[in-house]
Amino acid sequence: MKLEINIDPNIKETMIKVFAESMNNDVKLVQSILELSSVNRIVGLKNEEILLLEPNDIIRFFTNDKKVFAQTMRDEYLVRLRMYDLEERFRSTTFIRISQGELINLDYVKRLDLSYKGTIALEFKTGDISYVSRRSLKNFKKVLGI
Repeated sequence: MKLEINIDPNIKETMIKVFAESMNNDVKLVQSILELSSVNRIVGLKNEEILLLEPNDIIRFFTNDKKVFAQTMRDEYLVRLRMYDLEERFRSTTFIRISQGELINLDYVKRLDLSYKGTIALEFKTGDISYVSRRSLKNFKKVLGI
């Protein structure tokens, strides 16, 4: 394994990229070290690249085909954490669980649509729409005070 570090005073944010032929033990080790050392950041995977995502940049976490993804304004990234781990990690923040497969950042919610019977539609600043499940509705209303 080779390590290359480039120091550039013009770079505003630290970025770590790992290039590998496949997801081998070395890559998994680097990923786990980054996850442990960056409690506030989330490790996201995109096209064999590992990126550290700032929680403030994440619009929502959602599941698709039993995989968890983090959506930002730029892209979607695979996350190697379970939804309940993410919910626990962001318990006292602006993230709230709205369904079994979705955890959202309230900072990115543009509008609430209460016209649906038995649920609430959420419109994000990106234009995407999500729905609060009936199971999560009581807690969601309690958090928002509605």
